[in-house]
Amino acid sequence: FSHPSDGLFVMHFTFSLSATSLFQTYTFENLCRQEPELALGDGTVRIFLNARGIIDDVSEELGNFLAYVADGKPRDAYTRQVDEAVKRAKRNRKWRHEYMTQWLRDQDKIREGRREGIRIARTQINLLCGHLLREKRYADLERSTRDEQYQDQLLEEYGIE
Repeated sequence: FSHPSDGLFVMHFTFSLSATSLFQTYTFENLCRQEPELALGDGTVRIFLNARGIIDDVSEELGNFLAYVADGKPRDAYTRQVDEAVKRAKRNRKWRHEYMTQWLRDQDKIREGRREGIRIARTQINLLCGHLLREKRYADLERSTRDEQYQDQLLEEYGIE
């Protein structure tokens, strides 16, 4: 096993990470949930850039880019350059065709994944219902229909994955 090289993943978005997402930058590293001071130290850092953030915690240049992502209006030389590249890409029929083809493939995969997820969930719930009915645990069965955490406990209790 070799130690992976440091990795940086940057993603920008125009929606809030939470109800209180005010910052423009959110930085995540691999930390232990039980002991947050315990880090993996694998060098992986994920930075999420919030185009709708209102707390100015980025450089002017990055702020201009995030504003462009949010509203499509260039504010400096770099965002004007990005805007021109976007316009060229939109006019490129071949690129649009490739993009739409890939998008349609992605949508098919998403639908396929949802169908598979539903199939697995049905199997799990049917197995759980069978166990509870055989053991005449009617109250537990009824409760599991409205309490997801309890349902998860029951699935774990029966070793249903």
